[in-house]
Amino acid sequence: EALDALVSLLWERYRREVATAQSESAEAATVSSSSLARQEALRVARESGGQVTPLREVVEDVLATIDPLLRQRGLALSCDLPADLPTVHIDPVVLRQSIVSALVDAVNLAESGSLRLSAVVSGEWVTLAIVGLDAGKARALGLDRLTGFTASQGLLTAYGGQITLGRDVAGTPSFC
Repeated sequence: EALDALVSLLWERYRREVATAQSESAEAATVSSSSLARQEALRVARESGGQVTPLREVVEDVLATIDPLLRQRGLALSCDLPADLPTVHIDPVVLRQSIVSALVDAVNLAESGSLRLSAVVSGEWVTLAIVGLDAGKARALGLDRLTGFTASQGLLTAYGGQITLGRDVAGTPSFC
């Protein structure tokens, strides 16, 4: 009986150690894959050198792409874009994907039946803002669980840009 008890104790200890090692290995794999994706984005950014990209064309293409999703969800997207949107130095595919990802997350966090996309040019910076997010939904989900937000953040960072969750003048949460 003592031998059986000892074997049982050792077996349980072994199983816990294996489970812990597998868990740590899975976490390391997740971190390393995220790190690899970021490294790849940085490599592409360095190689492309930031192409001159007409922002208005990219935004109009994104709006056409996301229109079916907006219709399906019963949402309206109003746009307030200056007529003289400048060109930006970023890979057009990266910019397009960043805007699409942010808009898809915004659709999932929409407060009411509408969202607003606006652009402000200030010096060398262009700020796109997506306004109309529900604060409760944003808080409940958390930014780290928004795949579009985190993907956009990684891609834009590689080109010296950023994406944040802010608030407009009325206090409504917005992606900027």
